[in-house]
Amino acid sequence: MRNIVYFLFGLSIFTSKSGLTIFGLLLFFDALRVINFKIIWEKQKLLLLLWLIYPLGALINLFSLGGVTSALEYLKSFSWLLLIAPASMLIQSPQLLRPLGWGGLCGLFIALVYSFYLFATFYNFDFNSHE
Repeated sequence: MRNIVYFLFGLSIFTSKSGLTIFGLLLFFDALRVINFKIIWEKQKLLLLLWLIYPLGALINLFSLGGVTSALEYLKSFSWLLLIAPASMLIQSPQLLRPLGWGGLCGLFIALVYSFYLFATFYNFDFNSHE
Protein backbone atom coordinates (compact mmCIF):
# COMPACT_ATOMS: atom_id res chain seq x y z
CA MET A 1 0.00 0.00 0.00
CA ARG A 2 2.82 2.37 0.87
CA ASN A 3 4.42 1.85 -2.56
CA ILE A 4 1.14 2.76 -4.27
CA VAL A 5 0.80 5.98 -2.30
CA TYR A 6 4.42 6.95 -3.06
CA PHE A 7 3.79 6.19 -6.74
CA LEU A 8 0.61 8.30 -6.78
CA PHE A 9 2.41 11.12 -4.99
CA GLY A 10 5.17 11.01 -7.60
CA LEU A 11 2.55 10.97 -10.36
CA SER A 12 0.92 14.07 -8.86
CA ILE A 13 4.12 16.11 -8.81
CA PHE A 14 3.72 17.14 -12.45
CA THR A 15 -0.01 16.68 -12.90
CA SER A 16 -2.14 17.63 -9.90
CA LYS A 17 -1.81 20.06 -7.01
CA SER A 18 -4.77 18.47 -5.24
CA GLY A 19 -3.13 15.06 -5.70
CA LEU A 20 -0.01 16.40 -4.04
CA THR A 21 -2.09 17.58 -1.11
CA ILE A 22 -4.08 14.36 -0.73
CA PHE A 23 -1.24 11.89 -1.18
CA GLY A 24 1.19 14.10 0.72
CA LEU A 25 -1.17 14.06 3.70
CA LEU A 26 -1.50 10.27 3.45
CA LEU A 27 2.28 9.96 3.34
CA PHE A 28 2.60 12.28 6.32
CA PHE A 29 0.27 10.22 8.53
CA ASP A 30 1.85 6.96 7.38
CA ALA A 31 5.32 8.31 8.10
CA LEU A 32 4.35 9.43 11.60
CA ARG A 33 3.07 5.94 12.27
CA VAL A 34 6.24 4.07 11.35
CA ILE A 35 9.16 6.48 11.67
CA ASN A 36 11.90 5.47 14.05
CA PHE A 37 12.89 8.85 15.43
CA LYS A 38 16.09 7.43 16.91
CA ILE A 39 17.42 6.62 13.42
CA ILE A 40 16.46 10.08 12.16
CA TRP A 41 18.16 11.69 15.15
CA GLU A 42 21.34 9.70 14.46
CA LYS A 43 21.42 10.38 10.70
CA GLN A 44 19.84 13.83 10.32
CA LYS A 45 19.40 15.95 13.42
CA LEU A 46 18.52 18.92 11.26
CA LEU A 47 15.45 17.07 9.99
CA LEU A 48 13.88 16.97 13.44
CA LEU A 49 14.50 20.69 13.80
CA LEU A 50 12.77 21.27 10.48
CA TRP A 51 9.73 19.44 11.85
CA LEU A 52 9.41 22.12 14.51
CA ILE A 53 9.10 24.94 11.96
CA TYR A 54 5.50 24.17 11.03
CA PRO A 55 3.92 24.21 14.51
CA LEU A 56 6.23 27.03 15.60
CA GLY A 57 5.12 29.18 12.64
CA ALA A 58 1.46 28.57 13.49
CA LEU A 59 2.08 29.47 17.13
CA ILE A 60 3.89 32.69 16.21
CA ASN A 61 1.08 33.62 13.81
CA LEU A 62 -1.42 33.30 16.64
CA PHE A 63 0.23 36.28 18.31
CA SER A 64 0.42 38.40 15.14
CA LEU A 65 -2.08 41.09 14.18
CA GLY A 66 -4.08 38.57 12.16
CA GLY A 67 -4.56 36.24 15.12
CA VAL A 68 -6.31 32.93 14.50
CA THR A 69 -7.08 33.85 10.88
CA SER A 70 -3.41 34.42 10.21
CA ALA A 71 -2.45 31.14 11.88
CA LEU A 72 -5.00 29.19 9.82
CA GLU A 73 -3.78 30.86 6.63
CA TYR A 74 -0.22 29.88 7.55
CA LEU A 75 -1.28 26.27 8.15
CA LYS A 76 -2.97 26.19 4.74
CA SER A 77 -0.21 27.94 2.82
CA PHE A 78 2.78 26.11 4.25
CA SER A 79 1.41 22.57 4.44
CA TRP A 80 4.25 21.45 2.16
CA LEU A 81 6.43 21.50 5.28
CA LEU A 82 4.58 18.34 6.33
CA LEU A 83 6.42 16.51 3.55
CA ILE A 84 9.48 16.44 5.78
CA ALA A 85 8.03 13.32 7.43
CA PRO A 86 7.83 11.28 4.20
CA ALA A 87 11.32 12.51 3.38
CA SER A 88 12.39 10.98 6.67
CA MET A 89 10.86 7.71 5.53
CA LEU A 90 13.06 7.80 2.44
CA ILE A 91 16.11 8.08 4.68
CA GLN A 92 15.04 4.97 6.61
CA SER A 93 13.98 2.90 3.61
CA PRO A 94 15.50 3.96 0.28
CA GLN A 95 13.51 1.26 -1.57
CA LEU A 96 10.58 3.73 -1.49
CA LEU A 97 12.49 5.90 -3.98
CA ARG A 98 11.67 3.47 -6.80
CA PRO A 99 7.85 3.91 -6.76
CA LEU A 100 8.28 7.65 -6.17
CA GLY A 101 10.64 7.92 -9.14
CA TRP A 102 8.45 5.83 -11.44
CA GLY A 103 5.42 7.86 -10.45
CA GLY A 104 7.31 11.06 -11.19
CA LEU A 105 8.39 9.77 -14.60
CA CYS A 106 4.85 8.68 -15.48
CA GLY A 107 3.49 12.04 -14.31
CA LEU A 108 6.06 13.88 -16.41
CA PHE A 109 5.14 11.79 -19.46
CA ILE A 110 1.42 12.46 -18.94
CA ALA A 111 2.04 16.20 -18.51
CA LEU A 112 4.16 16.32 -21.68
CA VAL A 113 1.61 14.41 -23.76
CA TYR A 114 -1.19 16.65 -22.48
CA SER A 115 0.77 19.82 -23.21
CA PHE A 116 1.48 18.66 -26.78
CA TYR A 117 -2.21 17.84 -27.18
CA LEU A 118 -3.17 21.35 -26.04
CA PHE A 119 -0.51 22.90 -28.25
CA ALA A 120 -1.80 20.97 -31.25
CA THR A 121 -5.52 21.55 -30.72
CA PHE A 122 -5.57 25.17 -29.55
CA TYR A 123 -2.52 26.65 -31.30
CA ASN A 124 -2.15 24.31 -34.28
CA PHE A 125 1.60 24.03 -33.57
CA ASP A 126 2.01 27.76 -34.29
CA PHE A 127 5.07 29.17 -32.53
CA ASN A 128 4.33 32.80 -33.46
CA SER A 129 3.06 35.13 -30.80
CA HIS A 130 0.87 37.15 -33.16
CA GLU A 131 -2.54 36.10 -34.39
